[in-house]
Amino acid sequence: MTADASAVPLEREAFDAALCLGATFVWGTIRDAAAAVRPAVRCDGFVAIGEPYWRQWPLPDQIDADGFVGLSDTVGRFEGARFAVTGIVGSSEDDWDRYESLHWRAIEEWLTDHPDGAGAAEVRAQHERFRGDYIGFKRALLGWAIFVGRKR
Repeated sequence: MTADASAVPLEREAFDAALCLGATFVWGTIRDAAAAVRPAVRCDGFVAIGEPYWRQWPLPDQIDADGFVGLSDTVGRFEGARFAVTGIVGSSEDDWDRYESLHWRAIEEWLTDHPDGAGAAEVRAQHERFRGDYIGFKRALLGWAIFVGRKR
């Protein structure tokens, strides 16, 4: 079954904790995701959300922020959904490399299996652009962390 995750109803105050890793885009920003899952968590419950953030802010002029902000503003967005931040677990460069490399491998395997598949040329172009961005600047500038907050 597939569905729009933002349209899935969440039972009010049914959980002690909620987790959203790599899916804040379903709602928008980390603040939007936290606000969306907030009603499902009991008072004093916890929410953990994984979100990219820029390690350097402001960014160099030629780099598009992709909707992400610096670490301080990312924490501010999370707190804006009325959560007290109780922890941050940041990824290492090795974590990022492994995550990105798995994408590259999966895409290369798909392209090998579907060299003339519908959209293959576009997939290859996007893959090469994303890989180039990662190697060129994102590895150094873009961080990722799990932000843990307690419902106030």
